[in-house]
Amino acid sequence: MPKQGPDQTQIQRILWIALTISILIYGVVLNALGKAQYLALPEETLSQWELLSVAMNCLVLVTFALNKFVITSIKEPQKRFTLYIICWSLNEMVAMAGFMVTFMSASSNGYYFFLNAFTAIMGNIATFPRDPAR
Repeated sequence: MPKQGPDQTQIQRILWIALTISILIYGVVLNALGKAQYLALPEETLSQWELLSVAMNCLVLVTFALNKFVITSIKEPQKRFTLYIICWSLNEMVAMAGFMVTFMSASSNGYYFFLNAFTAIMGNIATFPRDPAR
């Protein structure tokens, strides 16, 4: 009897959980460093980095579109897996942009990180790997 390992969907779900938890870990790191002590809407004008961070949230729209129009129509598991990785990477970039802006800022306002992290997690939830047979 041949040894049978986890199926493709299980592997995708494990990766999804790991990447979603990594976004939360960024927040823990910022909090431990004292960079995200409070949340408040910034009153000063946006710097170029802060503006880029907010604009990066639009990348999640790409993941929504990929999921809705491309991934759901593909039945081949390997192609779905590749597209899931692309979507999760885009979501990770959104969270990382918020992390970098919050880390580089002089204040302890975690607004940009939490805005981007929330958007990235919503993107990850939208691209939760589903079994193509169902």
